[in-house]
Formats: sequence, structure tokens, C-alpha cells
Amino acid sequence: MDEFKGFPDPLKAYLTFLALDEARNQLMLKPFELNAYGSIGFSTAYELKTKLMVFNERYSAGYKAYSAVIREARKSAQSKQEWIDILAGIAIGVGVGLLAEALLGAAAVTTVAEMALGVGSEMVEAGVGIGVKKIMPKVAGQDLDPTGVHPALVESRIWQKLAELFREIAIVQHSQSYLGNVMGNIEFALAQFNLIKRGLPLDSPWTKDDLMTFAASLLELKRTITAIDLSKKINAMRRIQTQAATYKVTQPRKVEQDIWLFWMSSLDDPDILDIDAIEDHLNDIDVLGEASRCNVDFGRWTSKDDEVEAINAAKREVRQIKDAYNLING
Repeated sequence: MDEFKGFPDPLKAYLTFLALDEARNQLMLKPFELNAYGSIGFSTAYELKTKLMVFNERYSAGYKAYSAVIREARKSAQSKQEWIDILAGIAIGVGVGLLAEALLGAAAVTTVAEMALGVGSEMVEAGVGIGVKKIMPKVAGQDLDPTGVHPALVESRIWQKLAELFREIAIVQHSQSYLGNVMGNIEFALAQFNLIKRGLPLDSPWTKDDLMTFAASLLELKRTITAIDLSKKINAMRRIQTQAATYKVTQPRKVEQDIWLFWMSSLDDPDILDIDAIEDHLNDIDVLGEASRCNVDFGRWTSKDDEVEAINAAKREVRQIKDAYNLING
């Protein structure tokens, strides 16, 4: 520790030197983890978006047919956010909860961005004003384009989480190369400490205080970088990838049936089902009738018991839909 006598606090300088050496070793695998997260994440997110756009076409068509019949019956169409979250999740094979597991989170993404904006080579060049800027880079292609997407789907949690995933992956892919700058700066700082240990002057215009400030910034960034459990996020991304691959986008007819089933399960007045426009359409798409989704046939005369039975059957179907969603939701 005598080698650090030139510092105002030799013990602190010695401990900082040791911490920087440890930080170099701890960060060795991070470039590979960031690359894995970015590459797996992009292919996974793109596949999910592709499937979601197919679902969008089918949901838009199904909802349009549903709305037209409801308008003909002089009733108000409904579109509860829960419906589309569940139906979209089943269509792509991934629920909101599982998507959330793969997200790094705002704090972690800011840390990744800081590598590019706060502790890059410009810090070595400047030598002053050392600190991390809390600014997120704007990266081309990071936004999920909502053009032509049903408004309810754009407002859904599925869409929002997928958009967030796209933004995170774009920032990671843009910023991961800058981890080399962080590690390069650690090497630079260690070299300065070694010069001092040998009794040589610093090869920069810095003072020893500048070097300690610089080292403290690097160590703080190292702590936040190593706190990100990328292996857990990569595993979640792989699970999403595998799970999504086993699910096919729901067929158009079933999408419309599911919309109607959600609507029926929410009815307070069962007499609505006796309106000809609605009853006829539900028979046409096999929601009502023999061997239909509800397996309830009103026949020539519709009784109150028939209507209640149909609503209860719809509720059972909706419970099964929700159970299917829960299986894919983590």
C-alpha cells in the first residue's frame, strides 16, 4: 500500500485499484450475454410481431362482423381490453406475464444506454466532468409501427409489452459494442494506477483526484451492469421462442366466435339473445345450435331457460379460454 502514498487517502486508492481489477474480470462475459440477448430477442420479437399482425387481421374482421350485427340489433358493441389481451396472447402463444419476464426493465436499459452515452471513450478524452448522462438514445427501428392495427389491439397490454421489448432490444443492439469502451476505460484507469505505483507521472492531464473520480464512476457503472441478470432474461426469451413456435394463430372463425362468447358471458339481460339478427348470426357461426360452441339450440321458440343456459355455456367457454391463456402466461 506504500505505493499509493501519493494519494490523499492511500487505503481508499489501494482498495479502488483492487476493485477495478475485480471489475475487469466480472465484466468479461457481459459482451457475450448482451449479444445473446439482442440476437435471440430480435428474432423472437419479430416472430411475435408477425403472428400478432396475422391475428390483427382476423380480429379486425371478426370484430367488424360482430359490430355490424350488434348495430343491426340496435345495441352497442363492446370491446373490453381483457378480451383482446387474452385472445391476442393465445394467438401468438405468449401472455403478458411471460413477456414481462423477458424485459430488462427501464433501469437496466438505462444502464445499457449509459455505456454508450456516459462512459465511452469521450470520457478519457475529456478527463473532466466525469459522470453518467441519464439519456436514452433514439435508435432507428425501435418503435412498433401501429399502422393498420386495430385500435383495441394497439391499446392492449400485449401490444405495449411487445413494443417495449422491441425498444429494449434495439437499444441493447445499438449499445452493446460500447461495453468495450467501459472495459477499455477500466484498463486505462488500471494503467494510470500502475504508473503511480512505479513512481511515474500520469500519462494524461489528470490529477490523482481526477483518477479517483473516474474510477468511482466506472465502479458504479460496473455495479449496475453486473446487477442485470441477463442469463435469466435470456432463458425467458428462449422460453418465449419455444412456446410461440408451438402455437398457431387462431383461425378467423374461432376468433369471431370467441368475441361473441366474451360478449355473451358479460350479458345482464339474456333476452338480447332472442333478437333475430343476433340469434341468427350466432347460429350461422356455430356459437348457438346443436354441436355448437355453446351446444344450446333455441329451436323455433326461445325460452328464458334457453337464454340463461346459453349465457352459462358461454361463461364456461370463456373460463376455458382464460385457462388456456393462463397456461401460456408464465
